[in-house]
Amino acid sequence: MQGNSRPIYNNRSFLKNTEFKNFYLGTSKLPNVSLAVGDQVEVPPECENRIDLFSYQQYGSSRLWWVIALANADIIKDPTWDFKSGMIVFVPRDANLTSSTGGI
Repeated sequence: MQGNSRPIYNNRSFLKNTEFKNFYLGTSKLPNVSLAVGDQVEVPPECENRIDLFSYQQYGSSRLWWVIALANADIIKDPTWDFKSGMIVFVPRDANLTSSTGGI
């Protein structure tokens, strides 16, 4: 690396102008999801292994899948393979949910 700012690539590489980012995703800094208000919902067959589709059905946005995964962390370790048809999950109904997540 040249000065810890960029990796060294061949001059003919399409990656030659790629910047190097030295950061990590802080999972301990996740937004708080209110568990005070919500619904117990059964996962329908069409949403098996598709928490994103379930999120779309519940919130109108597939990008909020992580809210459901976070609220059900005790039963959903892997948001894809642990999300099974027939399981009962808690779906938070926080009125500030979309505004607190940046309007997603």
